[in-house]
Amino acid sequence: MIPEPFTNGHRDHIVAQCARFHVPALNSVLGAVDGGALISYTFVWDELVSASVDYIDRILKGASPHDLPIQAPRRYELVII
Repeated sequence: MIPEPFTNGHRDHIVAQCARFHVPALNSVLGAVDGGALISYTFVWDELVSASVDYIDRILKGASPHDLPIQAPRRYELVII
């Protein structure tokens, strides 16, 4: 499932329908596997939040957002049932 507001809001129903029709579901939310999805693959949320807090801290201390480097997640989590 594509991680966007509609599918995130209806994730449980979509996963349930996939299970009903024996269609494997892949989701980017870790809790989806607990709800019946076959695979979940996403970045580690704790690192994303930590990086955001670091950016905010640096901006509040006077750094220009323009000068801050772009960062991508470095660790990902894969859950397969």
